[in-house]
Amino acid sequence: GAAEDLKATGEDSMDQSKRPQKYELLGGRNREGKHTGLLGYADGMGKTLLTLLLATMVGHGFQMLGFTEANIITVYILGVLIVSIITTNQLCSLLASVGSVLIFNFFFTAPRFTFHFQDNSYPVTFCIMFIASILTGTLASRLKENARLSAEAAYRTQILLDTNRLLQKEQDAQSVISATAEQVVKLLKRDIVMYLAQEEQLAEPGLYRAAEAEALRMETKPE
Repeated sequence: GAAEDLKATGEDSMDQSKRPQKYELLGGRNREGKHTGLLGYADGMGKTLLTLLLATMVGHGFQMLGFTEANIITVYILGVLIVSIITTNQLCSLLASVGSVLIFNFFFTAPRFTFHFQDNSYPVTFCIMFIASILTGTLASRLKENARLSAEAAYRTQILLDTNRLLQKEQDAQSVISATAEQVVKLLKRDIVMYLAQEEQLAEPGLYRAAEAEALRMETKPE
């Protein structure tokens, strides 16, 4: 019954609390399915390195076609923008900004394949390139965060509207309680336990699982 489910849930929580700390440091996936912890850093670094590699390949192609250095710099700034969009850690954007300047200096300035330069104007170019990359990455991260917050606010609003509609349709107290609990599960995406007060005492707990609510939502989702 509900008491047994509650006991099982408590045991699961105890098992999770006893997990070695190294597994928590490694991380897993959050509600949005994205990596967290060290896995998240590794995933972000991999995407950052791949983006810089692709930007360098495109830069070499531009150089072979006789394009100016300004075009190659634009490619790296675009790469930083892409990193800011596809990663969740702002550290990746910062590393992409620094890396883009160093890679441009190493591959595309004379003498090539060194971090030295002969033209005295290059320090100004590097500073402008770095500042532009930082600003681009920061703005992209803010826009992505604002979009995420707007989506969450819209989701909460939809849950409230659905809750109001469902409660108006229910006829008895138990149906109202069940509908409310299911909506709370949708909102929090967590298992919840509800206790009813009966004659100044708590009744048997009611357990509502997030996995069951998600399965029901997928079954009723129109194709």
